[in-house]
Amino acid sequence: MKRADLKLLQQAQLDDQRHRLHAEAAPDAASASPYFRKWVAEYLEPTIPSLSTREQVLRDIVWPLVSNELVDDISDSAAAVHGAQDRYIAIELSDEELQTDAEQFIEDIDVAGFISQKCHNALFSAPNSLVVVDLPAEQTTDFPEPYVYLLPSDKIVAAEGVDAQAGGRNTSGLLRFAYFDIKQPKRRALFDGENFQVYEKLGGESEWRQLVSVPHGLPFCPAWKLWADVDAGNPLASNTMIRPSLGLLNRYIFWDAAEHSNDLKAAFAQFWHLEEEAKSCGYQAPDGPYCQEGVLLYPGTDTMGNYTPDMAPIKRPCPQCKKRRSRGGPGSGIPIPAPQKKEDADWRVPAGWIDAPIDSLKYIQEKVEKLRAKIRRTATGSEGGPQNQQALNESQIMSILESARQVGDYLAEYFEILHRRILDALLRLRYGNAYLGCTVNYGRRFSVLSGDLLMQLSEMAKKTGSDWLVEEIDNLQQDYYARGDSSRGLRFQMLTDLNPYPYRTPEGLVAGQINVIDPEGYAIAVGLMGYVKRFERENQLPIERFGVLAPYSQRVTTILDAIKEYVTERNPQQTSGNPQGGANSTGSGPSGAAN
Repeated sequence: MKRADLKLLQQAQLDDQRHRLHAEAAPDAASASPYFRKWVAEYLEPTIPSLSTREQVLRDIVWPLVSNELVDDISDSAAAVHGAQDRYIAIELSDEELQTDAEQFIEDIDVAGFISQKCHNALFSAPNSLVVVDLPAEQTTDFPEPYVYLLPSDKIVAAEGVDAQAGGRNTSGLLRFAYFDIKQPKRRALFDGENFQVYEKLGGESEWRQLVSVPHGLPFCPAWKLWADVDAGNPLASNTMIRPSLGLLNRYIFWDAAEHSNDLKAAFAQFWHLEEEAKSCGYQAPDGPYCQEGVLLYPGTDTMGNYTPDMAPIKRPCPQCKKRRSRGGPGSGIPIPAPQKKEDADWRVPAGWIDAPIDSLKYIQEKVEKLRAKIRRTATGSEGGPQNQQALNESQIMSILESARQVGDYLAEYFEILHRRILDALLRLRYGNAYLGCTVNYGRRFSVLSGDLLMQLSEMAKKTGSDWLVEEIDNLQQDYYARGDSSRGLRFQMLTDLNPYPYRTPEGLVAGQINVIDPEGYAIAVGLMGYVKRFERENQLPIERFGVLAPYSQRVTTILDAIKEYVTERNPQQTSGNPQGGANSTGSGPSGAAN
């Protein structure tokens, strides 16, 4: 068996447990990642030594965890990488017939779906998994049928990474070998740079017999890291979008529970009162003793368990009285020792309510909001929406866009590496030297920013008067809403090209006196959607399907000429200098709603 540093593997496996806690929804603590119990033991118990308070906090931790929703939100933002408008993936084989077969094979096993779904989800819940490409035990078809799957890190027995410093990103995430458990009981596989090998366990704990050894002919080990951005100190542990925030996600869970605990104290105030004298509740234990002022008195016994009259009685708390006594917490009562002597007289009222401190409630609420914003900003470059809806200037908007672009480039770069390796392994195993290579470009026309945030940024950019910035955001919006739908993308582009002032608000047009200088253009800009709907109604086709055989510029010109006729028809004086014309709508209002 090949030697490997097991400490590095154990660190990677613990890292996966931490990711899984926040990325994989669990209905309760028992079903959650084992890391939750470790976190409670190593953080929560030392931080909150009071048992009753700690139990209250644990009750206030909701399941699925609040961090699951946040990581889902981050994952959804990152999924935009799989739908870029300029995405391009191609494979090349030496023979046209093989080319057709290979393209069909890739489609049949759905490589793109495997990456965009299973691999994408694993990036957040189990980033240290391995991607394994294997062959069936027997070949029953004309060509081999290689297949790909994900191997969780807890199935890895040993592995060793390739030195990424020598080969850079070309070797980052590749392994010298991987030794792991497979589905068949008492069997393990050993994949390295030369062979597929399978071993079977014999009687002894460390006795294994080789069953299969087959050369694979690949230039790399057919088991490699899912995410090629590996830690500089541990090639078995990957850096991910949420890895820098795993500690903050733990705090997010804790402070969200603290916020709920404080809310309960505000809703169910604690009641303090002067304690009353202990009374007997009348409870009798099954073995005889009655309650005596909250305790059960048992006869004293010696070390042999024999009754001894001289021994002091054994006191045990009455279970009935114990149930009635509050342990503290929301809605509980707090007994205050009553004065016992004349000089201890207390003239305050004998009872009252304890109000929750408002400053504490606000502090914890703000802390939870800031933690969420910081985690999301670290992962995606934005907080998901301008905090407090405050206006942003041009440089602040540009900063958000640039941060999001960097995150998008990072995702595209490493998904391209993963996709390329899968295609190389599958197609070389199937076609040998007839496979010449592939081109994998995930494109860059996508954004990890949400549609809502892009709309907010667009409105703010319009207020800055920066047309180029509005255009930049508008292009991002088109890519976001179109995603992989080329027809929708074309429609968005045509609407932009039909609008003579696509990046101006109606108020901005009036402020710039466009309604005076160019009344026809003003009418088209503010009533465009109404005119487009009329054109589509009359031609019984959406604009993106109109004149599909004609050049794009000719299609836009034809539609625009029709819209200009609508403007003239509705407002004959529109092109003769009427400042307002008839276009009094913003978007799809009456000016575009033709007869």
